[in-house]
Amino acid sequence: MECKAEGLPTPEVRWYRASEEIVPDRLHNVTYNPQTGVSTLTILEATEFDETIYAVRATNKFGRAECRANLVLTETPEEKQPEKLEPPRITKPLEAQVVPKDSPVKLVTEFTGSQKLTVKWYRNGKEITEETTEETEIITETNKTTLIIRKLTKKQTGKYEVRVTNKVGEARTSCTVKILEIEETEELKKVKAPRFIKPLKPKIVCVDEVLIMETVVESYPTCSFQWFIRDTPIAVSIPVNK
Repeated sequence: MECKAEGLPTPEVRWYRASEEIVPDRLHNVTYNPQTGVSTLTILEATEFDETIYAVRATNKFGRAECRANLVLTETPEEKQPEKLEPPRITKPLEAQVVPKDSPVKLVTEFTGSQKLTVKWYRNGKEITEETTEETEIITETNKTTLIIRKLTKKQTGKYEVRVTNKVGEARTSCTVKILEIEETEELKKVKAPRFIKPLKPKIVCVDEVLIMETVVESYPTCSFQWFIRDTPIAVSIPVNK
């Protein structure tokens, strides 16, 4: 607390708390500069005891002046840390399925990301909902979603896709579901539908910085690749090893 007093001759300045003169101690310090007339009261650690009316009096042989002020303590607001949001990321991609007709199919994917996450399933580009199909069941948990086909028919084959979104990003994973229509042979036993071993991860880079995105896929026989940006295929301008 600070005040400035003027007078001739130079006045004597005293501070009071609730009409009781303040005696400087380790928590209360009083200073006065006669040259400038500025006097300050410093309370190092204010407590409820210090919450009252304060007065400062300036006195010389010609009179006295006094001013008062209240000290009210308030709680220090906690500094709110900015919320750190993470975009969705697929931790377990969908795996392609090739099964006999009328067999059950279970598609599972796992993901991470800051809540609130929105999870949607698509078949051949059309959203799957309880209203659009009765042959499938969708079970979505905090970081996992499962689609169950009770009996696989031809109309249920095609490309299945999961899109996970929140307010800072989106992640997708897709696979194909096909009906096994040929007799199993020794060679067929070796067949593996494409499966992502190393999924793509979100990247944050500066403008004009080189960006490298990498993924690893397991399959037999060797599969082909196609990269997309916003659902648009990326044309390959240089040879790519597959």
